[in-house]
Amino acid sequence: MEKKIYVLKNRMHMRGPYTLEMLRNKPLHEDDLVWYDGLPDWTKAHFLDQIKDFVKSEKSPARSGFWKRNKLL
Repeated sequence: MEKKIYVLKNRMHMRGPYTLEMLRNKPLHEDDLVWYDGLPDWTKAHFLDQIKDFVKSEKSPARSGFWKRNKLL
């Protein structure tokens, strides 16, 4: 079975590629966007079953404001 390769987008930065094992050690937030081949569009990290357990559930007001101001939510 081929391993998925994940790409992260948070704020204005795109990072990756990462394996699922590598994501376990990354500081993921609810509003971070994730994409992998086969996923139709960027998706918030906490919506993806395979990585939602690695996501910090608290929101940072500064980050939330940024996303809303730039209509990225």
